[in-house]
Amino acid sequence: MWRPLLTVLVLLTCAGCKPEKPDVIEARREAAQGRLAGAELVSKQVVTQEKLSNRLAKEQEDIVVAKIGEKVVTVGDVVRHIDNEGVETRSLYMIPQNRRDLVNQMIEKELMVAEAEKAGLGRHPVVQHAWKKAMVLEYLRKFGSQMTIADVSDESAKAYYEANKARYQTQEKRRASVLIVGLKAESKRIRGELMKAIEESPVQARQIFADFVKRYTEHESTKLVNGNLGWFDVEGNPEGRRIPPEAGSVSQAFALTENAISESYVSEGGHTLLQLTGIRPQKTRAFEDVKMDIKLALLTAEKSTAIKKMIGDIVAKAKVTVDEAALEALGKAITPTDPGAGSQKVTPTPKPIGEAAQKPIEPTPRTAPTPRGVPHPMLLKRPTVTSPKTLRGKKPINPSNHSKTPALSRDEIREKMGAKDK
Repeated sequence: MWRPLLTVLVLLTCAGCKPEKPDVIEARREAAQGRLAGAELVSKQVVTQEKLSNRLAKEQEDIVVAKIGEKVVTVGDVVRHIDNEGVETRSLYMIPQNRRDLVNQMIEKELMVAEAEKAGLGRHPVVQHAWKKAMVLEYLRKFGSQMTIADVSDESAKAYYEANKARYQTQEKRRASVLIVGLKAESKRIRGELMKAIEESPVQARQIFADFVKRYTEHESTKLVNGNLGWFDVEGNPEGRRIPPEAGSVSQAFALTENAISESYVSEGGHTLLQLTGIRPQKTRAFEDVKMDIKLALLTAEKSTAIKKMIGDIVAKAKVTVDEAALEALGKAITPTDPGAGSQKVTPTPKPIGEAAQKPIEPTPRTAPTPRGVPHPMLLKRPTVTSPKTLRGKKPINPSNHSKTPALSRDEIREKMGAKDK
């Protein structure tokens, strides 16, 4: 009696001594709340096109964030690095951990630069070329930043719009479906049935035509898409990667009203019926809708013109001389030569122009051609097989007539054996 009770007490004691399991659900909930808090922090910040470095005061810019020996990383250095990342990724650095990772990357970069300087790479031609290129690009960027979109007037944008209005127009497009059969009489009969079915239910005209395509069409490629030709303009240019419709189908489509069905006409597939299933009228975008796009395009063009003028003025003021003989020698130095002919130049084969470019190129044979009268080696290995056509009109071959040893009578055999004995 006491033994079961004792067993229960022992089990309860062991259960009370077990360590508590960690609450995994609660830990996941806390992590999710942390990510949500970070997202809310990012969403509350307003990211603008203005560079963050322009809003820093001098005392803020000089605050030291990290020291690397004698060099330092300041708040201004970090902010300028964030500015170079672009507006789209700028909001990522509103999270503290991302800012810490960025500072660590900058520290590693400074240390690697110091190692490269010790290795003497500071004056390497490749490094100098990259440094000069980056410096020129930055100078051009600063020069172009002096011009803003406010410098482009509405009058100039309006004048550009009126002069290039065709760019902001979309042509009228139509969509159609076709039903193709082989016989004209069959096409007329199907059209009669089709018109009768549509008169009974005009609202379902497109579905009825699609059902007739599935039932009657003999053109497999259009049958797979229920005869749909897609959208196309008056010149037959389709949308996307569809196959352009035939000229006859295009003219039929632009002569019909919506949901109307054409008379039977001949196309490449056969006798065709066409239904117009959609119309997109021509549209012209209003000036106000495209004004900012036009101003940006004009601003880019004005910047390019100003930069070209600035470079031209600098070149004109400088004393520049070019040694033509050295330039000619440079051309000879970079011209490829034939290794087996000393310094002889290799003249590249000119590409064909005009009609010669349209002629197909004959493929190069892999092996030398066999001379006439000499059979190809591969043909010598093949056994000669008599085709059934060559046996027509001839008597069948009896295998017994072509045995190696002809049949002899007993007397003939005895005579031969007696001759051998003699």
